[in-house]
Amino acid sequence: MTAPREAAPQTATPGKAALLDVLPGAVALAAVGVLYRDFFDGWGFLPAILSAVATPMTLMLVAVRLRWSGTVSTLLATVAFVPVAVLGALRDTIEHGVADTVMQLGWGVVGGWARLLTVPVPTTANGQPFVALLLSTWIAAAATGWLATRSTSVTAPLLPVLLAFGLNLAVVSVVPDRHLILAAVVATVAVVMVLARGTSPLAAVRDLEFGDETAAAGVRPTRRGIRWLGAGVLAVGASTVAIAAVATGLLGDGGTRSDPRPLEPAAVATPPVRSPLSMVKPQLRQRPPQLLFTVRPDVPRRDTYLRVAALDRFDGSVWTATDTYLVAGTILDRGAVPAGRTPVTLHIAVESLPSALLPVIGRPVRLASGPGTMEHLRFGPATGSLLSDRADAAHLSYDVAGYVVARTELPDTAAPTLNASPDPAALPPGFPHQIGVLSQRLALPEANPLAKLTAIERHLRGLPYNLDAPPGHSYAAVMRVLDPSVGTTGDGYAEQHAAAFALMGRSLGYRVRVAVGYHVAALSGTVPVTTADAHAWPEVYFQDYGWVPFEPTDTAQGPLPIQPATTPSLAPTVELSDPGPAQSVTQRPVDEPKRPQEPPRPDPSAVVIALGSAFTAALLAVPAAKARRRRRRRRALSLAARVDGAWAEALDRLLERHHRFGAALTPHEIAVRAATPDAGTAALTRLGTAATMAMCAPGLVRAGHVEEAWAAERQLRQALYPGRRRMLLLVALLDPRPLLVRRPRGRWPG
Repeated sequence: MTAPREAAPQTATPGKAALLDVLPGAVALAAVGVLYRDFFDGWGFLPAILSAVATPMTLMLVAVRLRWSGTVSTLLATVAFVPVAVLGALRDTIEHGVADTVMQLGWGVVGGWARLLTVPVPTTANGQPFVALLLSTWIAAAATGWLATRSTSVTAPLLPVLLAFGLNLAVVSVVPDRHLILAAVVATVAVVMVLARGTSPLAAVRDLEFGDETAAAGVRPTRRGIRWLGAGVLAVGASTVAIAAVATGLLGDGGTRSDPRPLEPAAVATPPVRSPLSMVKPQLRQRPPQLLFTVRPDVPRRDTYLRVAALDRFDGSVWTATDTYLVAGTILDRGAVPAGRTPVTLHIAVESLPSALLPVIGRPVRLASGPGTMEHLRFGPATGSLLSDRADAAHLSYDVAGYVVARTELPDTAAPTLNASPDPAALPPGFPHQIGVLSQRLALPEANPLAKLTAIERHLRGLPYNLDAPPGHSYAAVMRVLDPSVGTTGDGYAEQHAAAFALMGRSLGYRVRVAVGYHVAALSGTVPVTTADAHAWPEVYFQDYGWVPFEPTDTAQGPLPIQPATTPSLAPTVELSDPGPAQSVTQRPVDEPKRPQEPPRPDPSAVVIALGSAFTAALLAVPAAKARRRRRRRRALSLAARVDGAWAEALDRLLERHHRFGAALTPHEIAVRAATPDAGTAALTRLGTAATMAMCAPGLVRAGHVEEAWAAERQLRQALYPGRRRMLLLVALLDPRPLLVRRPRGRWPG
């Protein structure tokens, strides 16, 4: 009779067991990649992500099957990344030659993360940012495959998955989207991975492939255990996904998540730009007019406003824009679509512009250009402005699409959005109360906000137009236009009229800004736009419609003769008299529409409590089941069954320390193979002797034997976790493997 063969050292898991080890990690990383579904414009990124997951894991499987060393495996994984990155992220660069492709690949590896954190979303899945994303996915997949095939640790392969999930969640935090469900999927796959690595059938298959038939036979799953395992995984997964779905609905669209970008926004180098309003008059006076760019619309249009700047902040003297320009992507905005609208697409070919600001239409949503142009474009999401990072924007061509809503298309019930109160940017100190009085008198007879704004527009259009009027758009300049009694003719041009409308609209409480660009009467075919088309106009923000342009300037109105200083008059139809002190003029809206009351959202703390409760229940389920079984073993019907219960508890403790033994081994052989500390070996030997007597001669077992057996079990547990390692008992309590295995039972009842 031959002695039992010692188990082979567990250094790798070849074959079927390795495949079962790697598969959950691949599924988890694929779920992590789905986080980017709204970061990129479409699902075109997913094949490259899946390739970055599958290729290194396949290489790890081949490496462990062929017994390659770690150095060879790492070199092969590094080399294999190059074709995946080039084909997945740099397809457009291949045609420019090998040198340019290699340079782009190197910059993507070194600095792709900076671009990934500054590009506006959604963006295209190519270029240097996508190289960085593929690299991080590749590293996580290779590390997961390595740990799954070359480590016997239950939780080690989870670390790269969790790190990849956290890193990618930080990147996509700028996207207002629901990621809790994906987090639940990753958590469920993680539970499956832990249970699969720590329990049969994977453990038994691994033991067979290591050549340890006795270990494989000793820890064999019961059908009931497998059913309980499957039911537990399904229950945990379903409850986790359900809680995540409920939490997603309660917490909203995720727009309040912490985003690392606003803490230290990456500086995008942009050329200096003069005040756009100050550039209107010089362009209009240029003779002969200079060609700036050409426009070709997808469909003919009339009265088209091509905006180059949106100025939303006024300090009493100058209108400026508050925006941060980021690297432009093909998708500029994925907000709500105005009801019944389709975007208008323009092809713009720039000849020469007075600044780096580029024309767009309406609310820009899409951008397309050649490889040589796209890398120089920057987009400001707050104002919807586009510019080039080069001081000279000549000879650029691009396609831009945007939603356009004309004022005449608004229904009478359309309500402009109100300014937040208080809003220091709306009306800075020094606001002339005469402007507020005039705004109130023009708006008072009208029934709705749109009619009030139209009345202001109509009044300003009736004022004289004179390009020779002094430039400027400060409080003083606006007062010169609205009140000739200050000693001027009362005329002005688009700069003053647009600024006056913005101040009067803001005095009523509405969100108004000044836009600068070019106005084209008719667009059909290819239309040249010259300096003679330069213009400025106000825009009012309407709920569900966006920024809508108004036209307070009528260029057909000629200048009026200078009125004598003794006959002050603001306008022929409105008398501007000061009814009282400036404090009596309120800047609150007149008959402002009531905002719809948003339904109160449930307290997010309830969601946190629910998630915490579910997590705590999952943690306590395993220790509770172990305690219940231990109590049942100690209270078995017969004394022999109680001794065997102590032996079973000892085997459970050994299993938690990664010791597995076959059914053919005797208790004495198990005690020898366990290789525990001296005190543990002695306790295990005494316990094995008692278990042998309980199995072979149950009638000879006495109460003293039972007490001795359970005392030996406690001594073994103390020996397995001595000193500082006592903290590992907390981890062992959460180990579910002892609950899912079966061992031979004795011949005693109970």
